[in-house]
Amino acid sequence: QVNKIHSFSDEITHFSFFRQARATTDASSANLPTALNTLLTATWNGSEGTIHTIPVISPNVGGIDASGIVEYKGFGKISTITHQDQ
Repeated sequence: QVNKIHSFSDEITHFSFFRQARATTDASSANLPTALNTLLTATWNGSEGTIHTIPVISPNVGGIDASGIVEYKGFGKISTITHQDQ
């Protein structure tokens, strides 16, 4: 059985899985949500790009934390996302 947790109405332009190598549980010292594993999704609505961070709480079964989804708006069209160390 599949339970729909989140959907996007805009075009998805990027989708990747990010695993923090040096993760922390202290939200004040991390730029991404505190989940060790995060799905990164970029969408495009025709005029604005948005990055969605989706915390993965049980990667073995595909569980996500729908209440922890964060959106970052105001970009152009995003074709890829890459990680940069601080």
